[in-house]
Parts: sequence; C-alpha cells; structure tokens
Amino acid sequence: MYYIDEATPQELNEIRTRMYKAIPESSNGRYSPGELRPVDEVYRDFLNAGDSVAVMRCRGTIVGYIHFGRRREETYSPEETGHIFDIFVEEAHRKRGIATQLLDHALSRMYSQGYGKVSGNTFRGGPGWEILLKRGFRPVTVCLSIESRSPVREESGVSLGVPADLLMFSEGLTISRAELAQDLSMNLSELYYRLNAVIERGGTLLIDSHGGSPAGFLVYSVFEDLMTYDFLGYLDFVFVVHPFRRLGVAGSLLYESLRRLKGVQAREMFFECNCDAYCYKWALSVGMKEFSILLEKDLDRL
Repeated sequence: MYYIDEATPQELNEIRTRMYKAIPESSNGRYSPGELRPVDEVYRDFLNAGDSVAVMRCRGTIVGYIHFGRRREETYSPEETGHIFDIFVEEAHRKRGIATQLLDHALSRMYSQGYGKVSGNTFRGGPGWEILLKRGFRPVTVCLSIESRSPVREESGVSLGVPADLLMFSEGLTISRAELAQDLSMNLSELYYRLNAVIERGGTLLIDSHGGSPAGFLVYSVFEDLMTYDFLGYLDFVFVVHPFRRLGVAGSLLYESLRRLKGVQAREMFFECNCDAYCYKWALSVGMKEFSILLEKDLDRL
C-alpha cells in the first residue's frame, strides 16, 4: 500500500508548493501565510547540487516526502555533514510510521554517500523531535530569540567600537580560551577572523566599560528574514571579562543592541549556542525563548 520512491522532476514543483503551505505548521505558528514572501523567493535555492527528495506513495499518490542533502551552513569542520531539510506527512496518513520510514531511507542514502554525520532542525516537543531522538540524534545547539520592542532605555556605559578595539580583550579572551574552545569549537585566531569578517560585512561592535576598563563586548548583525520581508538581528558573539561577570554587563550589551535594532525596525534578535553552554542559561535569564534546536547523529553505524 505504501512505498518509498524518488520524486520525479515534474513532482518537485508540487512538493515545493506543499512545503510552502506547510510553513505555518513546521514553524510552530511563527509564520502566517499572509506575511510570507512568494514561494519562488522562499525556495529559490530549494534544491542544490546533491540534494534529494524521496516521497512516500499510497496507491500512486504522494502522502509524504523528505528533502535531504549536504548541510549548507558553515560548521568550522572539515567533515561534510548531511542534513534533513524538511520532512512532511499528510495529516490523514500520520501516526503510521511514515515519517520514520522516510527518515530511515534518507539516513541510509546519506550513509552510502559517505557522510559521517547528519543533522536536522526542529523545535522541542515538535512532530520531528521524538522521531529524531528515537533514531539516535542528540541535541547540539539551540537557537533562541528575543523581540526588540521591549527595552527602551539607552545603556550609558555602552559605546560603539571598531575592529581594532577587540585587541583590548585579548588577555581576557586568552584566559577564557578553554571555555571558548568548548562552547565554540574554534581557537582564538578563528574567533578573531570570524568577528572581523562579521564587522567588515556591516556588523556592529558594542563595548561596555566599567571604571575605564573594558568589561565586555558584543557583536551583532542585521539580515533579511528569508521567509518574510522583515529585518532581524543575529547576536554573533558576546563576551564578558571575568572580573566583571555577574554584574549585568552582558545584559546591558544585549539591551543596547536591541534598542539599536528597534531603531532600524528589526523586530527580533536571534542567538545560537551549545545546548550545554553557560550562555544558554544566560540567554534564558535575559528573556530569550527557544526557537529551534539542531540535533546531530553520527553515521558510523545506522
């Protein structure tokens, strides 16, 4: 009755349209149909080289699909990672193990293609959460968000900085290099390179000083939402020198960045960190809420 098949070129456009209509559900209600960009803009890079779309058919009709391929984002690792981009089952055919079968098919395919690891995004408790956990995926990073409309005060101790100002924090970063390596999976040279690249592309550096001493800094950038025409913020990095921790420095830097985002009509700030990192607890303490979680699975065995 049910069988897995490859999507034909003619069916890919239909599947793309189905994905588009399912965005409100797959985003846990974050997006509504009326605010979305046109389907051609949202899915302009729907299929990249090496991507695959497998479908579940019932009497010849597509009742579910899975889109998988190489992970797009930079991972700071020489190992290429496979990714589950989308998985969907029509409501009338749910709770029959179809999503699990599609996932197993994709994992087998990516294993045969030589991927050593595969990832997938979902929200905690969502439809894909339990399926991924049961197949051996583990939470790795969490994406959180906070709206820019709440803070209105200007943080007096915070000022704009330039890339050269990062050198003021060299000693503090060196002292904290062990925890940074654990949280970021990169060394200090890679961190400086990344932050300078963000600032050169238009990112903003904010610096907090206490008694004339540099206490902490934050780097954020502004980007267009891929789903809508809204502007959003992304917190690239925040750091507080050890003697100034637990004094609200990171919060002051965040609130100033949100105040500036509000001025350019960016409605929200996103932040990503490791699930077990200290900054995850900090993000929750300053009012951020979980948006999505990235889970990973090693493919050394299925």
